[in-house]
Amino acid sequence: MGHKSLDSTTIYVHLTIGKTMTVVSPLDKMGGLNCGEVYIQQIFDFSFNDYAVQFQLSKEQEKTAIFIMACKSGDLGYSVNVCDKCYHTDVRNNSCRNRNCPCCQAVQKERWIDARKAEVIDAPYFHVVFTIPAELRPLVYTNQKLLYSLLHDCSSKTLL
Repeated sequence: MGHKSLDSTTIYVHLTIGKTMTVVSPLDKMGGLNCGEVYIQQIFDFSFNDYAVQFQLSKEQEKTAIFIMACKSGDLGYSVNVCDKCYHTDVRNNSCRNRNCPCCQAVQKERWIDARKAEVIDAPYFHVVFTIPAELRPLVYTNQKLLYSLLHDCSSKTLL
């Protein structure tokens, strides 16, 4: 969430066109669990339906949320391993393997970050930000693949 601790996320501020509304954190609604006890899956399970009703989600966002809620819950099946010698049985719930799931993709994410760091040229660079007018954001949100691609093409042509 971009904060050093969950204590600073007790109230979210959601900015909408022309107004500001305060949204209570799902952590507050969950009864004040300690940071170490809260998993992203619990937050999704507790608040996703309310969030989905209030905000329009893309198909990809909805699919990812469903995968995160089902990850390692048993809803995606399970694997059974039996020891040949002692016949100890180990049952493990399957993970979703969704690239956005922090539960089952943490190792792959770290590998990807390390690979990207190795690609960075050791030279000074400039960080440039191109913004989209507020009036176009709802349109871009519902057509992300096409319009972000156009934004990147236009931005690169502007700089080159």
